[in-house]
Formats: sequence, structure tokens, C-alpha cells
Amino acid sequence: MGGVAARANHDEKRGRRGDFGRIAQLARNDSKRIKDIVDQATEVWGIEVSNVELKDIVLPENMERTIAKQAEAERERRAVIINAEGERMAAENISKAAQILSAVPGALHLRTLQTINDVSSDQSNTIVFVAPVEVLRALEGFVKKGEQPKQ
Repeated sequence: MGGVAARANHDEKRGRRGDFGRIAQLARNDSKRIKDIVDQATEVWGIEVSNVELKDIVLPENMERTIAKQAEAERERRAVIINAEGERMAAENISKAAQILSAVPGALHLRTLQTINDVSSDQSNTIVFVAPVEVLRALEGFVKKGEQPKQ
């Protein structure tokens, strides 16, 4: 009697590929069914079974791998959601900063100079400052006006 019930329960658990919560629920259901079977067999003797509890469930190795893969996929899904939320918040902050900088004339230039100053505090950094050719030509004009004629 017990062998048949155990084999049926084992086959049912092995046949279902779910998460650990579902397996735990199956174990609780199995305990109830085993208790009912034992109650029927011992009732004629006047013995009442008050509780049947499964203490240890051995899962097949492939089911353990499946559960582990599912848990890993869930962790990766949560990580993607957290990353996307962080990106959204960063985009909102950048948008707000751009609005503030665009509202004040010269604010973007001051921010650029502040960033260059922050980066230049470390002697090991090399700063490449890209400037339009027109700006360089304007600077050449200032230099030429400032030169004294040689006598």
C-alpha cells in the first residue's frame, strides 16, 4: 500500500516541472493523501492518525537544475528591471540639468570649464579640448592684433 502511494507521488512530482513552491505544495498534498490512506487502513483497528508529515524530499538532479535555471532567470529579470529603472532616473536628471543649463546664458560654458578644472586636478590626465576651427581663427586674429610691429 505505501509503496504504491510513494511511487505515485514520486512520479507526480517528477512529472511536474515547477518551482520549489509548487513542489512544497505537492508535498503538503501528499502528506494529506498519505494520512487519508493510513486512516482508512487503521480505522478498523480503532487507531486514529493525527498527523503525517514529509520531512525529506529527494528531487531528481535534472529537476534541481531546472529549478536553479528558473531562479537564475528570475534574478536576471529583476536585474534588468533595476538597471532600466536606474537608466530612466538618470535620463530624467540629465533632462532637468539640460533645461537648467539652457535657461541661463553661459551656464554650459561655465560647466564645461568646471569639468575641465576637475579633470585637470590629476596630473596623469591628458585633456583634449575640441574647439571649432572658427574659434581658433578668431584667436589668431586677437594674437595678430596684439603683436607689436617689429622695428
